[in-house]
Amino acid sequence: SGETFAFSLQPNPVNEVVYLTGEFDRGATYDLFNRLGQLVRSGNLYGNAASLSVAGLPSGVYLVKVRSGNQSAVKRLIIAH
Repeated sequence: SGETFAFSLQPNPVNEVVYLTGEFDRGATYDLFNRLGQLVRSGNLYGNAASLSVAGLPSGVYLVKVRSGNQSAVKRLIIAH
């Protein structure tokens, strides 16, 4: 359809829990990568919001990739403990 897929991350920077919100299709997933490109968290997105705990992950810059239907989008997430 050519539409751009958008989602939001709040709060950013995050200390404990970040909330992903957007119009996710059934079966949508997220992946969290560290700056080395290693997958450190992943999971499913249900409905229009999900919470992701970053407790135990080192402070730094991460990438959150969301796949919804045949679209995907990436945002930077800063973890600051």
